[in-house]
Amino acid sequence: MNALIRTLTIITLATAITACEKVEPEPTSTSTNQTAVTTENTAAVTPEEEIIETETAEEQITTETEEEVITEETAEEVVEEIIEEELAEETEPETRNITLSWTPPSTRANGDALELSEIDGYEIYYFMDGSPDGEGETNAINSPNITEFAIDDLVPGVYYFSIAAIDTDGLVSEMSEAVEADLQ
Repeated sequence: MNALIRTLTIITLATAITACEKVEPEPTSTSTNQTAVTTENTAAVTPEEEIIETETAEEQITTETEEEVITEETAEEVVEEIIEEELAEETEPETRNITLSWTPPSTRANGDALELSEIDGYEIYYFMDGSPDGEGETNAINSPNITEFAIDDLVPGVYYFSIAAIDTDGLVSEMSEAVEADLQ
């Protein structure tokens, strides 16, 4: 919200600079090099509200609410910078992809041989480091011949992946030891 208020203030200041015209001050003995400013809708802006200094060839404007000096060029740069920052916050974060590959198991947990024809598929489980227990994702692969799987659109972070084999009788193996992948 603060950035939005600042954006509106800077846009107003930039507009005020381009819409203002100089009015020559009446000579006085206590005169400084301040110039009164008029716009189309107002008679004059008092020195307490805005002061236009003529220290250099480029006019600068200062306000009570914003202590930094803003020129037309810097006002545009600041507005562009704020817009870019807000757009960056609104856009989706970069994502990462990973491809997992494995070798089909050749033995059952009890030591008996396991033929590829006895495997019905696989189940891949993964989660991001720091996520609550049970908050991971599961992907089912319904073919024993698929031994590679791509996972797309992961936000950057550390992930843990494990896999289980499912046989034709519906028995599911224990999940493999989790493999860590740092997707920064």
